[in-house]
Amino acid sequence: MPTGLKTLDEVRQAIAVLATGNGDALDRLVWSGVFGPAGVKEAARQGVLDQCRSVGIYPASIQALYLARGRGDVPRHSPCPRSTFAGWPTTPDARCSGRGRSSMPAR
Repeated sequence: MPTGLKTLDEVRQAIAVLATGNGDALDRLVWSGVFGPAGVKEAARQGVLDQCRSVGIYPASIQALYLARGRGDVPRHSPCPRSTFAGWPTTPDARCSGRGRSSMPAR
């Protein structure tokens, strides 16, 4: 089990070690980013995000799309993203699949 980083100096050191590809440093930063005290938590999260961006990895979310669909701001027949968890479609995706099938001719 990774041990949490307690100070901002420890976070800065872990970020420097992370840049060398050390997986243990990543584990410690992630643990601290979730369970650490307020200042350490933000610094650890930012360090991981910065390191990811430096190698071309960027966060992505379609939450705004789901919120817009819930408000009715997205046309009813707009393309639907395909998101699955363990092979099961999410509820909005299942509705999208149903809309697509209902417009197809029966064979």
